[in-house]
This record gives sequence, structure tokens and C-alpha cells, in this order.
Amino acid sequence: MSIRMMTKKVNPLNTVFFIGTPLIAVLGGGYYGWSHGITWVAVMLFFGMLTLTLMSISAGYHRLFAHRTHEAAPWLKVCYLIFGAAAFQHSCLRWATEHRLHHRFVDTDADPYNIKAGPFWAHIGWILYDDFQERPAPKDLLEDPLVMWQARYWVPLGILFCFGFPMAIGAYFGDAWGGLLFGGFVRLVVAHHLTFMINSLAHMIGSQPYTDENTGRDSWITAIFTFGEGYHNFHHWNPGDYRNGIRFYHWDPPKWFIRTMSWFGQTWACKRAPEEAILRARIKMEHQRVRSRHGSFGEKFDELFENLMHEIDRLSKRRQAWIEGMRSSSADRIETEVAKLRETYIETKRQYRQSYRAWRGLVRQAGASSGVVSQ
Repeated sequence: MSIRMMTKKVNPLNTVFFIGTPLIAVLGGGYYGWSHGITWVAVMLFFGMLTLTLMSISAGYHRLFAHRTHEAAPWLKVCYLIFGAAAFQHSCLRWATEHRLHHRFVDTDADPYNIKAGPFWAHIGWILYDDFQERPAPKDLLEDPLVMWQARYWVPLGILFCFGFPMAIGAYFGDAWGGLLFGGFVRLVVAHHLTFMINSLAHMIGSQPYTDENTGRDSWITAIFTFGEGYHNFHHWNPGDYRNGIRFYHWDPPKWFIRTMSWFGQTWACKRAPEEAILRARIKMEHQRVRSRHGSFGEKFDELFENLMHEIDRLSKRRQAWIEGMRSSSADRIETEVAKLRETYIETKRQYRQSYRAWRGLVRQAGASSGVVSQ
């Protein structure tokens, strides 16, 4: 038991809940599966409810309400709040408030789930030793009527949609108890610990390609287990981006869902970190690693680093000029002036890529590629 745990009072309700639900899931689910078998209804409800609750926590509680990375239609907010309640991770108001504190005070004693207090504390200990009353909620959450509605009724909503909803669907298809146990209890316990891995595992394993100022780490393995939240170094570097995995192939279901909903006008204002800022952060970390290992890796290395920083700045300016040109040019000028701006941008990008290939060659030569994600 860490010193931090011993200085806090145990929350009896949370402790009973987080001991009781796994017991019901294991003993009840195990007995029912042994005596009645596991039906396709139970399996479908397990995976269906797992997807709904994890999506509501990740895309809703986390990316929409905690970080305001995008906007969403009211019906979608309601769905997030209902099935977020069914995840039994408290109200969105409290969850988002604690998460903003985590980002503001990451890796300090003011961080609610500080990984430096130990893996167990970050994973679940902070829930068992609770002191939320000291933390005021942000104004934007207090002024959101849907968030405040859910804050008042999240417990009955949670009971209804965590247990009653899958049991009712299971009953319709002839397996009410299977729906309750596997769509309710088993799914709840699995969802809890997959989410809690974001606070523990995502601060322990993986690389730090964007910043080493906090313990957040990028790992495709963690991403699989945490429903797309495993690119955590990028997330802590820029929490305002609606993506965690910035490449299309990075496992990040909430990113794909938010983007798909935007095609139908149900999400909008999806924020993204500028590509040039991402490049700059990654190259700075590579430069820092090489210098920390070798002290000085030669004049050519430092010159190429400065040249890359300059080319990224130039790339950013020319991309912005091209975008502004498309917005401001009249129809008769668009094929001439805007085309020239586009060609200039493409040529600048080609020059940057040539320089970056030379840079990567030097980084590999220095043996600094480990811990750096090349994207």
C-alpha cells in the first residue's frame, strides 16, 4: 500500500461495488454458462453493450465533454450520457472534471490517478480512496443542461441501461438471465478494467515520440485493449485533437466514429493538431534523444535539424497561403494564382521529405530510433 493510499479514507460504497460486481460476473456468469450454456444472445449483448459503453466513455465523456475536441448533435450527446451512465464510471460532470485535473496536474499529487503513486493506484486505487469533494467542476460543464441532467439522474439511468436494458433485450430473444449477466455484469467488469488501463498501462508501456514532459506513452498494444486510447503520448501532447491515433491505420474506433458522424452533419468542428506542429514535436524529440545519448553527434546533424525546423515553418506558411488563396480568389483567378500557390506548397513539401529522409538516416545511425515512432 502506497503512502498516498494510507493518507486517504476508503470509500466504502465504491469498494463494495468494485468487489461485488466482479464476484457476480465470475460466479453468476460462470454458473449460468455451466448450467445453461452461453447463447448467441448473451454473446451479442456482451459485445454490443461493451461497444456502446466504451464508445460513450471514449468519444463522449472523454473527447467531447472533457476535451471539447468536437461538437455533437443533441441526440448523440444524450446517447453518450445514457450509455456513459451504463458504464458506471460516475456522472459525466465528475468524470470530465477529474480528467481535466489529470491533464492539468499529470504525474503530481494533484493528479487524481497519478501513475507515480503506483500502477494499482492509477488503475483503481484512486477510486477506492476517494476525495472528490475538494474539486470544483468547470463552468462549461455546469452550464451544459444535458450534462447537469445526467449528473442528477445518472444512478437510475445507469441501473436501467446497464442491467435493465440488456436483460429486456435478452428476454425478448428468450435469454433474460444471459442478457443480465453477460450484457450487464460481465460486460461492466470488462469495460471497467479496459478503461482503467488508460490510467495505468498507457502511462507505463510504449514510446514517447512527441514529449517526455509526462508519462503518457504511445502503444498499439495498449490501443487495442483500451478501445483506441493507447496513443497516449500524442494525446497528452495535444489533448484537443479528436484523434488519439493520428494515422488512418492506427486503431482508434472513436476517431473513426466521430469522423463518420461528421459526414452526416452529426458531429462538426472536429479539431486536429496542425501537421507541421506534429512534425516539429517529433523531430525535436528525436534530436533531444540523440543529443542526450551522444552529447554532440556532429555539426551536420545539428545543421540538418535547424534546416528541418526552417523547412517545416516554410511548409506551414505556404500551406496557409494556399488555403487562404482558395478562400479569397474569384472564379476567374482561381486556376492561375491558386494553382501557383498549390505548386509552391507541393514543391516545398517535396523538399521537406528529402531532408527528412536524410534526417532519419542520421537518427538511425545514432541508434536513437528506439522510443521514437516513425509515422
